[in-house]
Amino acid sequence: MPRNAAARELRLDGIRGLAVLAVLAYHAGLLTGGWLGVDVFFVLSGYLITRLLLDEAESTGEIDRRAFYGRRARRLLPALVVLLAAWLIVTLSGALPVERLGSDARHADAGLALVPVLGSATLLYNWVLAFDLPTPTGMGHLWSLAVEEQFYLVWPSVLVFACARGRRPVHSLVPLLVFGATVALFISGSAVQGSSRDFAYFSSLTSGLGLLFGAAAALVPARRLPALAAAAGLAVLATLFLLAPDDRPWLLPLATLLACAATTVVLLAAAGSSDRLLELSSLRYAGRRSYALYLWSSPLAYAAAVWVGETWMATGVLLVGSVALAELSWRLVEQPFGRRRPKHGGQLAPPSRSLVVQAPAQLR
Repeated sequence: MPRNAAARELRLDGIRGLAVLAVLAYHAGLLTGGWLGVDVFFVLSGYLITRLLLDEAESTGEIDRRAFYGRRARRLLPALVVLLAAWLIVTLSGALPVERLGSDARHADAGLALVPVLGSATLLYNWVLAFDLPTPTGMGHLWSLAVEEQFYLVWPSVLVFACARGRRPVHSLVPLLVFGATVALFISGSAVQGSSRDFAYFSSLTSGLGLLFGAAAALVPARRLPALAAAAGLAVLATLFLLAPDDRPWLLPLATLLACAATTVVLLAAAGSSDRLLELSSLRYAGRRSYALYLWSSPLAYAAAVWVGETWMATGVLLVGSVALAELSWRLVEQPFGRRRPKHGGQLAPPSRSLVVQAPAQLR
């Protein structure tokens, strides 16, 4: 199967759907281990980004980083800006009190309400949580976007360097990825032993493990694992979603490693009976709208708890409201902006020489 066909595989939307539904159920208090859905997203992101960039190098002989950053900005920023604008409106107007994450004290603190905005603008929001700095309840989930954006800044340049070195960039990338994953696990284990769970979970040095697993999976030229491996990987993920609590620091490194490994196995397994599950229309629907579902579920969970109380009605508001807002975001924000392309005199803008690498002939 050609590399570029992998980006369109239905199973990827299904995996996204499973991940975001796990996160949504976690925010609703219905799924103990749903927090691991974020690691599934990280694996998928590392996989897709790496494959798309390597596809570009192989098909055109270039990696145009300016075009890459433009695509990422069009994909992520519009929906995020809408969310942050809505957050500021309801908090600064007093319609929703601001509560510091980890505290029960509610107060109208404009400075605290601005933390997610500033953290998102600087791409450093995950470090606010890693060092337990003040941040408002309901918006802490944006830490994962910061981790991904930091990866976007670094990884294309690493691929540029690897492709420019010679005929087999995989030979230089594999040791780097193995080293990075080893360091991430070591730091995570050391952090939880030192009672620094927040650092182990939120820091880029540790939470990037899934991105590294995904990037490694993208280097595999074809699905090498048997179809039964996908079923085993999904079973591991289901077990983790059901049973892995978020309040036992010692479990964090192991649970994260298992979630990343299981997702990688699902990606690399041959087509089989598991694809029937992953290709269900409901999962693919959730997968296509996974970004918006993720963005809105956490703040809506907080708002519903404040406005309705911590009842089953609040859970219903969260689930129905998240789907409704995700559909609006998908149709009115993400799709319109995602279809736009930068123009230059009626044509696509020429690539910047400073941001384009010429790949070696062996990749063309």
